[in-house]
Amino acid sequence: RRTLTRFAAFINDYQSRSVELKGEYGLSEWREDIKSVMFVAGLENTPVVLEFADTQVVEESFLENINNILNSGEVPNLFESEDFDKILNSLKSRLVVDGIPVNRSNAFRLFVERVRRNLHIVLMFSPVGDGLRARCRQYPSLVNCCTIDWFDSWPDKALYTVAERLLLGDKELSLPQDSVGPVSRVCVIMHRSVKAATKNFYDEMHRRAYTTPSSYLTLINQYCKMLKEHKKTVVENLRRYQTGLKKLADTEILVGELRAKIVKMQPVLQQESEETAKLLVVLQGQKNEAKTQETNCTRDARACKRVQVEVAKQKDECKTELEKALPAYHKALAALDTINNKDIGVMRGFPNPPLGVKKVMEAVCILFRDLPDVKGKTDWAVAKKLLAKNNFVKMCKSYDKDNIPQKVLRRLKPYTEDKDLKAEVLENVSTAAVSLCLWAKAMYTYATVAKEIEPKRERLAAAEAELAEAKKKLDIKMNALREVQDK
Repeated sequence: RRTLTRFAAFINDYQSRSVELKGEYGLSEWREDIKSVMFVAGLENTPVVLEFADTQVVEESFLENINNILNSGEVPNLFESEDFDKILNSLKSRLVVDGIPVNRSNAFRLFVERVRRNLHIVLMFSPVGDGLRARCRQYPSLVNCCTIDWFDSWPDKALYTVAERLLLGDKELSLPQDSVGPVSRVCVIMHRSVKAATKNFYDEMHRRAYTTPSSYLTLINQYCKMLKEHKKTVVENLRRYQTGLKKLADTEILVGELRAKIVKMQPVLQQESEETAKLLVVLQGQKNEAKTQETNCTRDARACKRVQVEVAKQKDECKTELEKALPAYHKALAALDTINNKDIGVMRGFPNPPLGVKKVMEAVCILFRDLPDVKGKTDWAVAKKLLAKNNFVKMCKSYDKDNIPQKVLRRLKPYTEDKDLKAEVLENVSTAAVSLCLWAKAMYTYATVAKEIEPKRERLAAAEAELAEAKKKLDIKMNALREVQDK
């Protein structure tokens, strides 16, 4: 229908216009399209054909406007004031030539006459269903002002020709020439069989189904589309199979080359296998050796650990016992810091010193026995010479407490047990005597403890030497073990 309409318009040299439904197409867009077509027919005085199908009826008001155009050549309230001015300005010269007064009314009347003469509306409606019947009753101009052409179903020859043309015209389809005829006949048979089936469907279900030329064209187009998709799939699969075969052939060639290389390298591989076996024997021996050395190192490390624990224990014992005498020693040194020259002068001033002071200085003289002024003497005259020395207190502080002979300690012992040599007794006589008494007793106590722990110190030194030797041997074995493991 659309093709025949455009063909007829072309023969008569008419313009052809149609409605294009784009996006949210509504009444305002429709009225603009109608207005533009009417301007072509009325202002340009050009014959024009408006194509309109029932599938383009978005709103029923579209048909109401068409009914008005068919009946009177105009649409109420379609034009605005500026549109009337445009019509007047465009048709003013024609009115003057025809001797008609120039005004809006006469201009619009001439415009409507041209529209009725030049505008041809072709309505393409389907008779399927009750839609056409209802619209003809609602809009009488569709019947009264139109010529109705009924298009019957296509004959078999037409169906065959259309199918043949479509199949041959599709270059992408590339259907063989000897297959076009059979496929076209199948399309005709399918279309006719569906039409017969619709009659049976109505007899059984009382519901109508229609087969139209559009459905026939849809059938052919769908067949072409599916055939092209299937052909594309087949071509792709064929390409993949050919690629796979080529890769298999290439792989077979490569495998043959690898086999030849393996045969050629067989003697070399055999020799390398024998060398590898020998190397494994050597490595196994080295592994056993490493395991033996590791066992020895572990045993020696445990032995070193035991010696180290024993050394630490002995060192702690010596330190603990020695620290028992250190508080008294530090107290004596602190007491020496309290002695001044005045206190020493008081002691030297005694012509006949008190018994406690005398005994304190005897003990001090015993400790300084080796001085030239003492020479083993302990009388008061020697004691006064000792007190007269300027560095007497310093000599006491720096006294070698670690090397006091045993005979000196034996001579000094009675003084440490003497009841007259107590701080509470001496402090009423001389402050310096108290400090020197504490110092002499501290020297005796420290030296006595040092002598008692001397055997332990000797054992400690021996144990430390043994530990150092064991560590040295262990380091040698560990280095040897690392060398074996690195191999």
